[in-house]
Parts: sequence; structure tokens; C-alpha cells
Amino acid sequence: YINKTICFLLPLVVVCSLTSLFGTLPEKWEQHELQELTHHVQEDPSRNIKKKKCAKIAIGAKLKFPDKKGKVWTEKNWGAITTKQSKTWKELDCVEELGIYDTKLLSYKDTLPQGVYKPILSPSEQTELYEMTKALVSHFESVGILYSLSFGNLLAVIRNNVAVLPWDDDIDFVIHGDGKMRQTLTKGLKKLTGKVYTSAANIGVWELPGGYVMYEKKWGMPWKVHPREKGFPAIDMSTFKIKETKEGGKRYVSNKEQFGNAHLKMFNKLAAWYGTMKSTLTVPFSADVRDPITFHVPDEILKVVADDYGEKSLTECQTSFVHNPLCNRGGEGADTDYCVDSMADHFTKIFFPCTLLPSQYHGMILANEPLYSGA
Repeated sequence: YINKTICFLLPLVVVCSLTSLFGTLPEKWEQHELQELTHHVQEDPSRNIKKKKCAKIAIGAKLKFPDKKGKVWTEKNWGAITTKQSKTWKELDCVEELGIYDTKLLSYKDTLPQGVYKPILSPSEQTELYEMTKALVSHFESVGILYSLSFGNLLAVIRNNVAVLPWDDDIDFVIHGDGKMRQTLTKGLKKLTGKVYTSAANIGVWELPGGYVMYEKKWGMPWKVHPREKGFPAIDMSTFKIKETKEGGKRYVSNKEQFGNAHLKMFNKLAAWYGTMKSTLTVPFSADVRDPITFHVPDEILKVVADDYGEKSLTECQTSFVHNPLCNRGGEGADTDYCVDSMADHFTKIFFPCTLLPSQYHGMILANEPLYSGA
């Protein structure tokens, strides 16, 4: 599935020459210090029923957990919980059952609980996101806008051989936001007027092929795409401008306001890492949608990923960030029940070697890792 240019680079640079890119390879997992890691445990299958009951209460009542364990819960924290739900929550000791404040470390010798890699998105939502992404990428190509896959999805395609990881729930792109960007991005699209559902306040709304809505937001990530009748699943687009450096080089920079609620708080990269943004990578889309999809990616993809998430992210996975932990799908027809069931295993922050995942998630940069079983 790898583009010929990338195919030439990856076996020599990614697998064989990680040292030349980063100095020394990351330490093996067993050698990591256990600071701030509070658990090293195997999952007890008998807890699943309790966990799911607790997750149903947390999500149904829209609980807002205090940022630290032990803090007194206020009325705001309890959301819309009923007396019966509150009693059950306390009887089951749901804070502990869900591991809301836990951090778990798994080693190569452990077995990864299946719930960790049960997708947050239902099969139908994965299909919907796939079709929507195809429509947007096709539009990017038709209007000639400069773009690249970005953030967690960029890490996923190179490390895990999929565009959407099981614990992720959206697609992210960066696009060149020059003075003509709005005109270029909306070229050939019908502008929608009147009452159109969008999940955030907007400046303008356009229709993508397939009936999806694309709109320019008033705050946060500047551009968003989602189905016309609901705000989930979604695609986010951040914009960057080209800045000259004192050394005579160039950087791609986004304003920080775009990342107010995001996991990462900035986008400021060497333009040289991205090259022409014409390199491509083709991978299966997700866990249940194995259809291939091709993205533009940076020439120096490993350097971009390491700059975002650190060198350890190239071989070590963590499930700690979900955009909709309370399954607020928005609109009609959302698979909320599926989300509730999946989220029971996603409240806890878990660190683990990526090769504990099934082989379908073993990308080529994991080829030198213990337990690697990818193609």
C-alpha cells in the first residue's frame, strides 16, 4: 500500500535508520522508569458488567469528573444523575471500577484487554467517516489545495497501518491558509443557506459531494466537516501560514487559538519536513473498514510525529484522549449505545507497547520491536 517514493524511504530510513533520525533508539519498554504510573495490572474479565453499568451512568447523566481524585463532588459534577443512579454509582464504586484516575502500564509480557482496541466508533460510523474523508480528499485534489494528514492520524498511518486508531474518533488535516484559501477550498461547492445543522457557530456553510457539510467556524479549528444531519463523526482542518525564519528558512505555523480544546496546543513545523506535500501513503482506513485510502503526508513524517508526540510514541501506544467521552454524538441516528459499551474500557489512561495490539495494527516502524507480527 505504500507509494513508491515512500517505499524507497521507509525500509532504509524508518526501519533501518531510526538512529540517524533521532540519535539513539528509544529505550525498551521494560527499562522505562515507573514514575507517575500507578498500576501494572491484568484486566479482570469479571469486572466488565460492572464497568458497563458505571459507564452507562456516567454517560447518561453527563457526569463531569473532578480533575483530581479525592476532590469533593459538587452538584455540577453529578450532572443529571438520578437518586437511583447515584446510589448504584456509589454501591459499585464506579470511580474505581472505571479507573477514572488510574494510569496503567503494560509490558511486553502482558495481554492487552480486548476492550482497549474495541473501536470507539461503531462500524457504521467508521464507514460514514471513511466515505466523508474520501469525499474531502477528492475535493482537495480537484481544487489543488496544499494539505497533509496530521496529528494522531499521521501517527496512526505510519505506526499502526490505519488512518483511525480504535480509540480515536475523527480525522485531522492541516491546510495552507493563504489569502485565497477560502475561495480555493470552496471552489465548485454549493453554498448552503437557511437552517443547516452545524455543531459549532459558523461563518459560512458549503455542501461537499455526498451531502456532507463543510463550514468555516468562528472559533477553534477553522474548518469542519460532518454529516448534514448530525455533528459526528467529524473531520477537523487547521490552517497554517508560511513564516520566514531568521536563518533564512521557512516554517509552517498555525495560530494558537485554533488549538484551545485540542490535545496538542500548537502547530509550528519546519517547512522542509513537509517538502512539497505531494508524498502519499496508502493504508486501510480503520478496524472495520479495511478499504485502502491514500493521504498526502510530510516527506519527513517521522520527524513531524516525533515533534508532536515525542520519540517514544513511535513504538509505545497510549489511550488517553477521546473527543467525546460522554458519547455526545449530536443529531439523529447516532450510535450512542455502541459508544457507551466501548467507553467502559476507555476511561483509564493506559500505556503499552504497540505490538500488544493485533497484527493488523503493526505498522512498519514497529518491525524491530518484540512481538511484531505485521506484514
